[in-house]
Amino acid sequence: MRRRGWPAGWDREFAYVEYRGEHWEVKDVKHLFNRVFRRAWTDDRASAIAYSARRGGPIYDDMAWNGQWDELGDGHFLYMGWDSNYMMGALQGVLIESGIASEVFVKYSYIGNVM
Repeated sequence: MRRRGWPAGWDREFAYVEYRGEHWEVKDVKHLFNRVFRRAWTDDRASAIAYSARRGGPIYDDMAWNGQWDELGDGHFLYMGWDSNYMMGALQGVLIESGIASEVFVKYSYIGNVM
């Protein structure tokens, strides 16, 4: 049985990602979500915090409930328990907040499109 919010083929949805001139071998939204928010945390922390504060997450000061969390550093945590739609929306939001959305390109894979 599939988890609600995770379409078939989600784990191989992307062929690759171009992030500001870097080529990333990222195949799924969870990995991309984590990598973009970690990058935002190091490159433009103010924008990452502003976006998260306005939207009520996904960055928090502590692990407030059960689920998958990744530590960003400096006492902040990234909640990884969202569904795929939330993760894609948050990715777009933090990239727009940082002013770099036009510098990030996601190439969808053939397999992901067929699924």
